[in-house]
Amino acid sequence: MTRAAARVGIGQSAMSHNLARLRELLDDELLTRAADGMRLTPRAATLLEPVRSALAQVEAVLLREKTFDPATAVRTFRLGLSDSMEILIVPRLLARMREIAPGIHLRLYNVDMSRLLDDLDADALDLALAYGPIQQGQLHHKQRVLFTESFLCMFNAEKTGVTPPISVEDYVRLPHVLNQPEAGPQRARFRR
Repeated sequence: MTRAAARVGIGQSAMSHNLARLRELLDDELLTRAADGMRLTPRAATLLEPVRSALAQVEAVLLREKTFDPATAVRTFRLGLSDSMEILIVPRLLARMREIAPGIHLRLYNVDMSRLLDDLDADALDLALAYGPIQQGQLHHKQRVLFTESFLCMFNAEKTGVTPPISVEDYVRLPHVLNQPEAGPQRARFRR
């Protein structure tokens, strides 16, 4: 018990207490004394492999490698972004990725601004690029401004009778087109 407690990093009495709780929970002695030390009961022996497997899975989740090497990493990242952001960023991003991260792939999704933080929390997206501020998230949600941009108004001065620069009043008075993609179900788009 003393050696097992030391390996786990607790005291011998805490280890004895935990063993007593396991014995009660499983309704089995689990360990019995023998001439050469402690021996597993048949029930404990059947638990050995499933417990090892479960601990290995927990360890894999909790002790992921902390260093990320893009040159050797093989992984697919799920990126949420609008069509216009895809046109603006993705071609140069992919060209750079081919140079420094050949094993990294992107899976692109249309971003639904109303569900963005929920999608990140649900592990449906790894990263999102969006226009404008996003609703206030939790402490673990991180936001960074990548760049700012302005609107562009294109018009034919001869047909509209307006001289540049166009005023807000002229803009509102004249017929115009507004392109605003609606948020909808995510459609996967694949890019390499």
